[in-house]
Amino acid sequence: MADGAKRKGGRTYRYLDIKSDMNSDLPPTLLRHMAEGTLRSERMVHGDRVLWVKRPEKLSGRMRWQKGDPGRSFRDEKAGYLRLLENRAPVTALVAIGDDFYAMEDSGASLREHLWSPPENPDIAVIVDDAASALGRLHALGLVHGRPAMKDICWKDGQVTFIDFERTLRAAPGIKGQTQDVIIFFFSLFSDGAARNLAEGAREAYIAESGHEVYDHARRLMRRFRWLQAAMSPVFPLLKDKRDFAAIAPLFDFFLR
Repeated sequence: MADGAKRKGGRTYRYLDIKSDMNSDLPPTLLRHMAEGTLRSERMVHGDRVLWVKRPEKLSGRMRWQKGDPGRSFRDEKAGYLRLLENRAPVTALVAIGDDFYAMEDSGASLREHLWSPPENPDIAVIVDDAASALGRLHALGLVHGRPAMKDICWKDGQVTFIDFERTLRAAPGIKGQTQDVIIFFFSLFSDGAARNLAEGAREAYIAESGHEVYDHARRLMRRFRWLQAAMSPVFPLLKDKRDFAAIAPLFDFFLR
């Protein structure tokens, strides 16, 4: 492995440039397709393994102007993933990597998919608690994910893994970024239809792994912005069918009580 470095916004990010010999157990045709494919995210099957390949997004014209350089965004995403992987965070295993792609093992269904499954799902409380515990372990390592939403956390056979690292390097470091992680996690939990009892169990699971500091910091931050809940309350009934807006009130209620 060799270190690489890049600067963004006046800050230097270091990441790992993994040599191609880790790809040697995969057929050359498969590696060539990984490197030359054009899909942003592609599911591939190799024997009895399911793999996911991530590549730079193909943008042109107005979308490129709005979203920025997709090559730079991909390099940030890959570097964020490698940083978490190097620090033994709960992320899925790396299978292959190149300049313009990386491939990971399949991590199972996302928490969003589990939450949207039939309500009699007996494992949903265990799954949500496991995810909160994994976020706590990530924070206990001093790391930040950047967007631990339900669609970016997977659960399979009791194993939780985080995916999608577009915001990992861009997130604020330390307790500020971890506080944002916690708020995003619970906001997404409510947005995807979780009942309050699931959130309460997740809170206890998170605190058991990371301690009270980050969660208490999130509570204080939500209290500071509680005026927003009052200001928006007249429009909540009008937006009750919009999942993200519908999650705002229970999120404040959860943190402020």
